[in-house]
Amino acid sequence: SFTAGLPLDDYVAVASFFYFGVKSLVDGLSTDEDDEGLEEEFKEAEKELERGQVLDRGKGIGLASQAFALTVAAEIGDRSQIATIALSAAQNPFLVTLGACLGHGFATGIAVLGGGLLSKYLTEKKISIIAGTLFLFFAVTTVVTLF
Repeated sequence: SFTAGLPLDDYVAVASFFYFGVKSLVDGLSTDEDDEGLEEEFKEAEKELERGQVLDRGKGIGLASQAFALTVAAEIGDRSQIATIALSAAQNPFLVTLGACLGHGFATGIAVLGGGLLSKYLTEKKISIIAGTLFLFFAVTTVVTLF
């Protein structure tokens, strides 16, 4: 086989979890606790929305492009995509596509709403530290399952 029996996807997952865990922890520990920077960003975003220049400057399109790229990179080759491929091979591909898009949209919507809710109660610093810790936990548990 192409991977010669090596679980390359697991190795990539461990490396990614470790990288994002360390990066989130470093970002979180270097962030001021008072969230002053976050408030400034929020005020700037409100001003941009009031002026209606979000899409004019490409910020809205840039954000949507970044979210699109991150989602595609995270989803390519994962278990849900493989299951969708198998399902579309056996069933109507158009209906499978519709169901997969609706399901992924629903799951992403929950993540976005949950993130918005968390940001009301936790500072950016705490969220980064929690995320970094979780990423490192996922890296360790993935390594444990390899051996």
